[in-house]
Amino acid sequence: MIIYKPQDHLPESIESLVTEARVASQDAYAPYSRYKVGSAIRDTQGNIFKGSNQENASFPLCMCAERTTLYHYSSIIQKGEIESMAVYALSSVESPDLPPSPCGACRQVLAEFQSRQERTIDLILSNQNGYVWHFQSISELLPYAFDPKNLMI
Repeated sequence: MIIYKPQDHLPESIESLVTEARVASQDAYAPYSRYKVGSAIRDTQGNIFKGSNQENASFPLCMCAERTTLYHYSSIIQKGEIESMAVYALSSVESPDLPPSPCGACRQVLAEFQSRQERTIDLILSNQNGYVWHFQSISELLPYAFDPKNLMI
């Protein structure tokens, strides 16, 4: 993992994807948590797909930005490969040294997408304070993930 501080120069590929995720966070529906999250995927063809978290008064029906974006991508591009995903969080809580860490469900879904395409996915996490955490594989965030190989079928 590489950590970039606000004063650091980001590689263009990371900066542009973080910008897309930041823009997507503006579309979040988060009246309960006020934790607005946006995510953006870049596939190997250079296409960008965005999504945001969507809350519901019945909390189990909420959907995180990461899964919203992944499922949107998968429903449109059935045979594509994801190169990288950026996640940006806008929170009322100041936490400059903490990344907007994907929940367990999102980590598992990301791990399966990575396993399915047999190619690593860069994960870039960023917050409103300008910090960026760059993981070069979902496996760095979720080692020993459960995947289809674990099933006895």
